[in-house]
Amino acid sequence: MLKVLKGNAFGTVEHNTTTGRRSANRSLIVAAPSFLHPGMDQLLYNFCMRSTSKRIIFTQGNADESGLARRWFVCAVVSLFCLATPAAIFGQPKTDRKQSTRRETAQLKTIVIDAFAATHDGWSIDEVILQTKLNAAFIEACRKKLAAAASIPNADQIKDERLNWTLMNLRKAGKLKIKSTKRSQIDTTSVRHVAEIVARSLQDQHQCSIDRLMCQKDLRKQFDDAAAKIAPSSQAYAVRKAAFQLRKARKLRPELISRIADWGRKISEHSLADLKTSPMLLDEHPGIYIFRDATGYLYIGQTENLRARLQEHLDESHNASLAGYLKSNASGDITVEVHDFDPESKASRTMVRRAYESELIASRKPRFNIQP
Repeated sequence: MLKVLKGNAFGTVEHNTTTGRRSANRSLIVAAPSFLHPGMDQLLYNFCMRSTSKRIIFTQGNADESGLARRWFVCAVVSLFCLATPAAIFGQPKTDRKQSTRRETAQLKTIVIDAFAATHDGWSIDEVILQTKLNAAFIEACRKKLAAAASIPNADQIKDERLNWTLMNLRKAGKLKIKSTKRSQIDTTSVRHVAEIVARSLQDQHQCSIDRLMCQKDLRKQFDDAAAKIAPSSQAYAVRKAAFQLRKARKLRPELISRIADWGRKISEHSLADLKTSPMLLDEHPGIYIFRDATGYLYIGQTENLRARLQEHLDESHNASLAGYLKSNASGDITVEVHDFDPESKASRTMVRRAYESELIASRKPRFNIQP
């Protein structure tokens, strides 16, 4: 232990501190001149106490102190700074923070694995994410284990999304060896079109994968609500399952041009009835429009003026098949998905919009389009 003395300038104070690595066989004398601003003396003293393991003696300067005394004071402060440990000045070293983060991540993975083992009931990881009750049980088990893990700071602030995403990543990395013994026998054929439409729409809006969508509670609810709007009689679980099946079959991969383009794109959805009564819902901007209903994608087109182009389709579409379909009884359930682009972007050029349109047609295969 070291004794740090505080001189007459501030009253005599003694304090014990841990020696650390430095030798304590020498003292550092700091002259605290009278020109020091009131209050700064205490700050300097506290800095010395925290920063160095040297024996420190503060002495008071007199009223007749010279320029030499002032220079000595400055040199002494610089010496203190040089003697200070990096951690005292800059905080925890970056390498220590990284090691701490790695330990916390490793412990979180262990918690997620243990929680999955305790709650999966023979189902696969995908099913634990997709089935509402299974996922709730998994999250609850994680929460209980996190509450008992004192080494993870702010464990109560870890979001459900992170727990689910950690589980998904463990599967992708092949680090979860727990085998599933149950398989879902539900037939998703009738809702695959619904799943594709909803999944692609939300992926475009939120710029994330279907896995991310299902891991996040709010986005999963958006997915369920959108599916119910298209097919009210469909089961939420069946549509979720269909989306995962499409993902496994690589049928939900984002179109390349949508991943690399930065055109200020805004995506909105409108019912056919709303567009007929309120054409002002659309701006006079360049963009892409997609007609769809519960049976799948109907027609995809591009235009330099969304409002005018959609009005033409609603009055009398140039596509005879689409025009006939819009006039049929089924037209009441049709939705128009609009990709509105910034007029100052590259999407103002017809060639660029056609490239985007062609890729959408190739991947989504709308019924009434002629393949480019």
